[in-house]
Amino acid sequence: MSGGPPPEPTPPLLRVEGLEVVYHTRERSLVALSDVSFDVRPGEIVGVVGESGCGKSTLSAALMRLLPANGEATSGSIHMREHDVLKLRPEALRDMRGRDIGMIFQDPLTSLNPTFSVRTQLVDAQKAHRSRDLGRYSDRDLVHRAVDVLEQVGIPDPAQRIDDYPHQFSGGMRQRIMIAMALLLEPALLIADEATSALDVTLEAQILELLKRLRRERGTAIIFISHDLGVVAQVCDRVVVMYAGRAVEEGDVLSLFERPLHPYTQALLAAIPTRKQGGERLATIPGRVPSLSDLPPGCKFVDRCPYAQDVNREREPRYVAVDGRRVRCNIYDPDSGYVHSSVPMAADA
Repeated sequence: MSGGPPPEPTPPLLRVEGLEVVYHTRERSLVALSDVSFDVRPGEIVGVVGESGCGKSTLSAALMRLLPANGEATSGSIHMREHDVLKLRPEALRDMRGRDIGMIFQDPLTSLNPTFSVRTQLVDAQKAHRSRDLGRYSDRDLVHRAVDVLEQVGIPDPAQRIDDYPHQFSGGMRQRIMIAMALLLEPALLIADEATSALDVTLEAQILELLKRLRRERGTAIIFISHDLGVVAQVCDRVVVMYAGRAVEEGDVLSLFERPLHPYTQALLAAIPTRKQGGERLATIPGRVPSLSDLPPGCKFVDRCPYAQDVNREREPRYVAVDGRRVRCNIYDPDSGYVHSSVPMAADA
């Protein structure tokens, strides 16, 4: 029998609390993210999933403070270690983006500059962040570092290909170059925003294996943003499900896939084709994600939910804890007034 208290849990590397993002238009302001909260711990891969228009890319842009000119984080906080990202001055923010957080964008062809060689872009990325330990490196050293990282991410003949331009690489190779650019500064957290969505299944598998290797060998934490639950099941430790700019469910990947709580999560999982469904009609989710300019009152999933009651149209659900997870649904809130005689078995709290 061991003595002493259990070890303290690892403190989060990233903590997002109550984040709200608003897009300002000439007519009015539209809430794109509302009350989004989650943690990412060192070496953890956290998936962020949902349909197009649910706020996934807005979230990634907010985390990096790369929102468009009409976007604004109006409340909440984003703490990376001890710093609140939303309060950093431009110089500190620039250093944070290289040292602490790196990002792989969805389309590497538009993220890489087509008029500069890969060598120029990888060297310039390092020079832009000399505030770390890179000031002691010569240009030749920076090129050697770039070649080494290109080799690590699987670019063949990197010493020769580093002088090529982005259009001379395939989509999968360009995505690897973007990963190499992020890794050159050894960030503690990597945000992959739909990083495999435009790739064929072979290249997708290679990129996923690379991300898992980064976590395994470097201890890199990863936020993996995707609409593909099958891919998320392969690589993630925990999952945050987004709908209409809100986190509607969060939990470890095994529990969430085995027993989804929120009706939206249930519908997403039911829509994944399986071999058992041969000859059957595929499941779909009726309706569509509501527009930011026409969000329903109460629960934002109410018009698509098979279990909706009057209370769902009147009351905005709270984010409540259920069996070690969190879910934003009146079904699970004992104070919501939901009538539980119609609760689905799969969502029985």
